[in-house]
Amino acid sequence: INVKIHRRKKREEVSMASFVENTQHKVERKAFEIMTNSIVGKLTKTDDIAKRQETFLELIDKAETFWGNGADKATLDKVREYVKNPENRWVKFVNRVLDETNPNYAKKFLLNLGYEAFFRGTKTIRANREKYNCNIPWLILFDPTDACNMHCVGCWSGTYGHKNNMSYEDMDKIVTQGKELGTYLYFMTGGEPTVRKNDILKLAEKHNDCMFGLFSNSTLIDEEL
Repeated sequence: INVKIHRRKKREEVSMASFVENTQHKVERKAFEIMTNSIVGKLTKTDDIAKRQETFLELIDKAETFWGNGADKATLDKVREYVKNPENRWVKFVNRVLDETNPNYAKKFLLNLGYEAFFRGTKTIRANREKYNCNIPWLILFDPTDACNMHCVGCWSGTYGHKNNMSYEDMDKIVTQGKELGTYLYFMTGGEPTVRKNDILKLAEKHNDCMFGLFSNSTLIDEEL
C-alpha cells in the first residue's frame, strides 16, 4: 500500500511540474511573440538602413536580457559589430529577406527559430546534456523518403530507388522526442522531400512551434504549396 501511495504521489508531482512548465512556456512564448511582432513591424515599415540598424541593436539587447546569465556576451558583441556595418554581407542578406518576405512568415520565423530553437531550446539542450551525460544536437536532419522525381547524373539519390520511405508516425516520433530534449530545428533531405509534401505539411501543422527546412529541387513546388 505504501509503495502504491508513493507512486501516486510521484505521478502527481511530475504532472504538476509538467503543468507549471507548460504554463510558463506559454506565457514566455506569448511575451516573446508580442516583442517579435513589434520588432518585425518596425523593420518592415521602413527601408531606412539607420532605423533598421537601431532596431537590430534593440533586438540584440533584448535577447541578452532574455538570456540572462546564459548569454554569450562575446558572440552578441560580435553580432553588434556586424549590425553596425551596413556593408556586412549578413546584414545585407537580412535586409533583403525583410524586403522580400511576407511579414507573417518573418514573425513565425523569429518565434520558432529565435525563441523556441535558440533561446528556450538551447537552455533545455544544455540541461539535458548534463542530465543524460551525452551530446544532444541543436539540429536534427532526416530523410522522409529516398524517392525523387528526377534522375540527375551524379546524385546519390538516383541509386537509392523509390521504396525507402519513413512513415508519418516515425517522423512525428522523431520531432516529438526531439522537442522533449530541446531540439526545435529540423532539416529534411532525400530523395526529394516534397514527394511526401502532404505528410510534411501535416507534421508542420502539428508541431507549429518548430522550424522546418527542406533541401528541394523545387520542381514539385506549385502555386498552392
